[in-house]
Amino acid sequence: MHSISHIDSTEIIIIDNGSTDKSSEWIKNNYPKVKVIRNSKNMGVTAAWNQGLKLSCGKFICIANNDLIFSKDCIKNLTTILQKHSWVGLASPYTSQDENRNVPFFALPAVAHSKNNFAEYKKHNRIGYTGWCFMFRKKDSLKGFDPKYFLWYQDDDFLNQQLFQNRGTPPFRFPAPGKVPIVVSGAEVTHQYSSSHDQLDDQWVKHTTENEKKYFKKKWRGTLGNAYLKTIQWGEKVHLNTPEAILLSQSNKKIRSNEPLVSSIVPCFNRKKMLSKTIKSLLNQTHLNHQIIFVDDYSNEKLEPFIKNQLGPFKGSWKILRVSYNSGPGIARKIGMENCNGKYIQFIDSDDEPLPNKILEQVKILESNQKLLMTYGTTIIGKREDRMTILGQTNKEKDRISPLFPYQLYWTTSSILWRRSYISKDSWFPFFGSEDLLFEFLNGLLDYPIAHTPSEMPLLKKWIHPENISNNIASDYLYQMEILKCYDIILKKIIEEKLSSQKKIIGQLYKDKIMFFLVYRRYNEANYCIYMYQKLINKKISIEILAFTFSKWFSIRRTYKVLRMYYWFRKKLKRKVGF
Repeated sequence: MHSISHIDSTEIIIIDNGSTDKSSEWIKNNYPKVKVIRNSKNMGVTAAWNQGLKLSCGKFICIANNDLIFSKDCIKNLTTILQKHSWVGLASPYTSQDENRNVPFFALPAVAHSKNNFAEYKKHNRIGYTGWCFMFRKKDSLKGFDPKYFLWYQDDDFLNQQLFQNRGTPPFRFPAPGKVPIVVSGAEVTHQYSSSHDQLDDQWVKHTTENEKKYFKKKWRGTLGNAYLKTIQWGEKVHLNTPEAILLSQSNKKIRSNEPLVSSIVPCFNRKKMLSKTIKSLLNQTHLNHQIIFVDDYSNEKLEPFIKNQLGPFKGSWKILRVSYNSGPGIARKIGMENCNGKYIQFIDSDDEPLPNKILEQVKILESNQKLLMTYGTTIIGKREDRMTILGQTNKEKDRISPLFPYQLYWTTSSILWRRSYISKDSWFPFFGSEDLLFEFLNGLLDYPIAHTPSEMPLLKKWIHPENISNNIASDYLYQMEILKCYDIILKKIIEEKLSSQKKIIGQLYKDKIMFFLVYRRYNEANYCIYMYQKLINKKISIEILAFTFSKWFSIRRTYKVLRMYYWFRKKLKRKVGF
């Protein structure tokens, strides 16, 4: 009590679960500002937590065991993390305790167990969670703590709620759809582990624990329970600050020209062989007033000397930047925008080849019509030079980005030349997939006209190769999960802009993802897709809505297994009858 009672603007609520040692009277006498709720009998840990949560008035809630001593700035540092970072769901302190005590795997990052230099280790924020002390936003408490738990697993259950049901968008790839649990540097407690539980009958504790463990596993089986939690890199460092761009080298050559300056922004992550082709294609551009910005997204390979060597004959200005940690192509492109000078911008993937006249032809289009937001060119794709075909509808005309959905492939990221003054760098989000789709959608809301760049020859060449990110999309759970988060942001923007006609289309996009998550047994995400589909389409009955309803009454795993079988049967039937 002494370690926490001195903190200003902190509401302290003590739930006395039927104590017989007059501890509640002692608290009232020594700490009169503390609220004490005395239960006539032991209602259990979860019931006490829910009592405190209901009575609390604060924006942030800290659940704490009664055997903790808080460091001076513990509460302040936990609160600061939640105030600054909306994607953090749970903030926990580092903990000093008996190393012989077993702790859950998700709490190991917080303790010194099996760590050589704990003093150095705890200088960093890390992915982790401690059930004996954690802070969260009251608005994120969802339905509170599950009252079916009495002694154990209510903290595991609440962690799962945050990871699976309280959706978040962290600035890094995270293998769960929800908000991230963080062990916070500078926040510490000393813990006398299980001091309350040690007072209980061993046989009763064992029996209660086994029952609650069974309930927990049954409840979360549809999301693979603890087995799923083990895919998270517990203890991994978390970068809370915006990634920094370090300028490695540059050339400030200026070409005397009346032509507008075009900046090519190239995010890079390893792949020297493909990058070499991209650089050569940029050097071969017939538009001479050209700047190239390379953004190395924390590659394992040393790209700077390689790129500099490739740029030898280039007459324009260039920069090579390196991001302070791997942040994804969206952030790399945003950094490129912050460091370029061109009137026009193109974002070139490091495995694409703009053909020689791409910039020249596209500048003509944008210069001839100052209202145009962007222009896109015909793209060819293939594995071999002699087997290239036109990609999608990139040779067709479209006069606006919006409506972007239902999505049809009119352009790729690299095929576009943008008017810099119209677009916002803040439209790039920290995704590793679908970030370009979101960028196009957000800038398309400006409702400026666009145009296809007419040309006798294609303007962009895309190669199909083993390192293509798109090769793995069909089986990459993290990529598909990011697409859902992209849809979430798009839907929020549609609601803000009152574009009600687009809601049903977005609902269909959620529906189209159901099968993927069913196939890969990610039932929580399948459930979310059905929920969003039902909400946006406003359909009274469908096979998906029936499955969603039954999943509330029966096993979610068995219910969605039946739905998956139905999808497979329907697919085979369509093939057989020729639909």
